Amino acid sequence: MIACSNKVVLPGLINTHTNLGMHSLKGIADEGELFEWLAKIHDAEGKLTEKDVYQNTLDGAREALRFGTTLVYDSYKYPEARIKALGMAGIRALISSTVKDKKSLNIAKKLLKIKHDLIKPVLSVHSLFETSEDIIKEVIALSEKEQV
Repeated sequence: MIACSNKVVLPGLINTHTNLGMHSLKGIADEGELFEWLAKIHDAEGKLTEKDVYQNTLDGAREALRFGTTLVYDSYKYPEARIKALGMAGIRALISSTVKDKKSLNIAKKLLKIKHDLIKPVLSVHSLFETSEDIIKEVIALSEKEQV
């Protein structure tokens, strides 16, 4: 038993939308509307290497844990690097790859085969405005088939 007088005890928090691989980009163009922000962030994202995404994901997961988050849903590029970082941090995660075309859908299909104690691969489209209706339908069908 742990004495918790004058303490607050809460269950672990769940963050249902993270892009931890972008952790180092926090604060860039925060004042803009969504599409303004996307235009500005696109160039910075293009410079992120797989190593950067790994370190960003590790840093972001550690920050999440420090503030009480014990489960994240994370979507971004370089899924294998992100899985490695999330596992290193010891945080539970649902992880998807960014699906917006056939090529990225094939990468996501491979991701579904990865087995990890704390991390479960799932499927998700990147966004409704950057993904064709056909790809969205394929993601839905595959999600139902794989039960993810």
